[in-house]
Amino acid sequence: MYKFMDQETAMKKALRTERQEGIEEGIEKGIEKGGIQMLGKLVSNGLLTMAEAAKSANISISEFQSRLAALAATE
Repeated sequence: MYKFMDQETAMKKALRTERQEGIEEGIEKGIEKGGIQMLGKLVSNGLLTMAEAAKSANISISEFQSRLAALAATE
């Protein structure tokens, strides 16, 4: 009986941990997506160049363009 309870408790703890990690990952991706969107708007408004925006995001220009295109495809 006690062994079953320990396994159940361990499973619940593992599920909580996995759920929390998933939430944290989702938040991080959302923040990153929002940053790329904001930089993209600054570029489209002529306030930043593509190179400046990519540098600000710490990625290459081609990666920045790729991420912008991916975001545009999901809208």
